[in-house]
Amino acid sequence: MRRTAKKLGLSTDASQRFERGTDPNITAKALELAAELISEICADAKVGKIVDAYPEKIKRKEIKLRVSKVSKILGVKIETDNLVELLKSIDIEIEQVGNAILKCKVPTYRPDLIQEIDLIEEAARLFGYDNIPNAITSSVTFSEHKTNRNLLNEIRIYLSSNGFNEILTNSFVTDEKAKLFSAIPIIVKNPISTDLSSLRSSLIPSMLEIIKFNLNRGNLNLQLFEIGKIYFSGSENLSGKYFQSYIEQNVLLIALTGFASEKNWFSNQRNFDIYDAKGIASNILKKILFDNIELISYDENENGEILISMNGILVGKIFKISDEIVKLYDIKEEVFVFELQLENFEESNQSDKKFKEISRFPKTSRDIAIVVDSSLHQKEIFEKIKSSGGKYLQNVKLFDLFEGESLGKDKKSFAYRLEFQSSEKTLQDKEIENAIAKILNELKKNFNASLRAQ
Repeated sequence: MRRTAKKLGLSTDASQRFERGTDPNITAKALELAAELISEICADAKVGKIVDAYPEKIKRKEIKLRVSKVSKILGVKIETDNLVELLKSIDIEIEQVGNAILKCKVPTYRPDLIQEIDLIEEAARLFGYDNIPNAITSSVTFSEHKTNRNLLNEIRIYLSSNGFNEILTNSFVTDEKAKLFSAIPIIVKNPISTDLSSLRSSLIPSMLEIIKFNLNRGNLNLQLFEIGKIYFSGSENLSGKYFQSYIEQNVLLIALTGFASEKNWFSNQRNFDIYDAKGIASNILKKILFDNIELISYDENENGEILISMNGILVGKIFKISDEIVKLYDIKEEVFVFELQLENFEESNQSDKKFKEISRFPKTSRDIAIVVDSSLHQKEIFEKIKSSGGKYLQNVKLFDLFEGESLGKDKKSFAYRLEFQSSEKTLQDKEIENAIAKILNELKKNFNASLRAQ
């Protein structure tokens, strides 16, 4: 009724009444009132019986009312007999099924009474709001303090403060772009257009579109990032938030292309490389306070891929986008990216970070340079130094890598700075020398390493 009145632009007295709901069984009363008026005006008028052709009679709506629910909602106990009397006073028929449940038949002139809560509201009105006592219940719960973090906002502030620009792109891409990073992309049944026919399985295609747009307009040095959702079919074995047979992941993507530094009187021009991306990744992981992160390098990969592991679970990677993919976007520059799954970090608590008192005693450092086989990975040597250095070894840092004919065939040299410190005393030279001797002995025994000649 209301829709028709609005469509025709006619707001009549009848439309206002009927669109708010009228009693379908009021016809007989209206006829009786009309007959009474006719009799008053015309005393000789004869009034017969009402004939009602009403094959599909509208009956009273039945609503079940739980007595316990009334007390729970109102906060005061109303006896069953009292509740029945209150409801009967507004022409509601009551069939008492039991003390727990009442079957209520609502008069047809009350279209506003639809469900149980409507009857409870009527009971409260009839019982009297002033008769419902004010009862305030409060409790104090002492629990573990938790620091609420807005991790995504922390990352945005950090990157923006370090010269990065955030981009926001559409979650929909073409089928071809979705298939670049997922064998089973999610196809939209009723897409807006063919360019928006699939849900993205990676942020990289959208990022490359933005890079192409900027490069074509002369913006050559780009540091961009995006935080967004990617989507996979549930048949792929991935972690994330599930919705039926689909997986949704929150991902951070950082992209670098162009010059890391321009040519100046004090420095030469230098392009971005994978180590710039690695540095950004390390700083972000430190920013969100995670110590159990491991960077795994794969030198044999032509794109220099570095995997990021947390507690043995792969959570991200750093790599150069392949030449085949950048060519699809007509990009001639190298593009380095850092991709991080944020699902494993969003529930983190900053208070999990533990701090220790700074030692009052001096720190002592020693440098060692060792020669090993060129096939040996630096990580193995680093871990062995850490494990065999003793309790006073606080830090190990690689500061030099050298390869040359002077070392011999298939040999390379690593130079490390070892820092020793005690929280209880000043270390003696002999204690440090014994620790270094033990380290060199373990390196020789496990890797056939030798000290490099000066």
